[in-house]
Amino acid sequence: MRREQVADFKQCQALFRSAHDLLAAGDYPAALQVATDAQAVAARLVARDPGLRLVAAMADNVLGCALHRVGRTREGLDRLAAAEITLRATGKHGKLPKPSRLVLIEVLSNRAGCCGSIGLYEDAIRSGAEALALMADPVPRTDLARRELASAMLNHGANLFRVGELADGLRLTDGALRVYRSMRQPLPDDVARCLSNRAAILDIAGRYPDAVTATQDALAAIQDAIAIRRAVGGERPVELALSLVNQADCLDRLDRPAEAVDAAAEAVEILRAQLDRNPNGHAADLAQALTGHAAALRRTGRTDAALAAASEAYTALLRLAEAEPSAHRDDLAYTTRVLAEVLESLGRTTEARQFGDAAVAQYQPLAAAWPGRFQRLLDEARAVRARLDA
Repeated sequence: MRREQVADFKQCQALFRSAHDLLAAGDYPAALQVATDAQAVAARLVARDPGLRLVAAMADNVLGCALHRVGRTREGLDRLAAAEITLRATGKHGKLPKPSRLVLIEVLSNRAGCCGSIGLYEDAIRSGAEALALMADPVPRTDLARRELASAMLNHGANLFRVGELADGLRLTDGALRVYRSMRQPLPDDVARCLSNRAAILDIAGRYPDAVTATQDALAAIQDAIAIRRAVGGERPVELALSLVNQADCLDRLDRPAEAVDAAAEAVEILRAQLDRNPNGHAADLAQALTGHAAALRRTGRTDAALAAASEAYTALLRLAEAEPSAHRDDLAYTTRVLAEVLESLGRTTEARQFGDAAVAQYQPLAAAWPGRFQRLLDEARAVRARLDA
């Protein structure tokens, strides 16, 4: 390798590390800039030596993740698809060299997460299943490999949950939790996400005693994660905000709305402050936090504040759904239902009926396509409408 190639290779490695660190810290615009630089350097390398295609695939992978995080998911999927094509081309006789296989697992897992986030569930499940199939060793020896396996299991389980495959989603989520707990130093955020997903699946399945226990466990793990986030002094505000959203959700499930109000309010404040830097990337997160805040505010009798929060979330989700029709449909349906209930509490019954009708209409195609996940939510929306019609 020539001197200039060695310099470019080292620069690529440094840029990859920096981009991954920035993604982990939630500084997505900065991660996108670094990942763009990494791709440019990788392109120079491959132009000189086509044998370095793996570097190009790694650059496309991190760039795809960064694009997704700033709300440019379709462009991110294009980069991940390019990485996948490059990696598959390195194989011979249907077998990939180990470095390519390991990067392909990461690419497929990332692709599953991106596809699931915008409602491309069939593609998400295909990619997630292949990522798991490529993990030859079911019990990796290192914490890094275990975390990779657990993350792939968790992503795949979340996408199965999204389409109502509750038993398989729960099995994979529990499997991921066991892998995380087998690690020497599992990250509290990882464990909290597993437990929170587990609680959501059990809740949708109607297994309420188990769901309550899972939610209590999730809340404890999330509180640990939040304590760690606070201890680092605000270095990762987005991760703190998302943990607070999960905390508010758990507190609401446990019928502790006053505490849920406080957690959601802090999440809203943090995400709103981040919105100027990354408006498209954090808009859906902010809408989710606002909806949780509105639901909890209504339950504590603060209906005017609840209406403001729910209305803002509804407007944001309408805009997001218009830009990406396959995405945010379930969030929009839930926010519409919350808005109907807030208007009902304010005595604005005519408007409440309109939003109640809209919530039912939004849930109907979801329940028809994925009854395991959405039939119960449709039934709950119908119950709200029936109460308004009484």
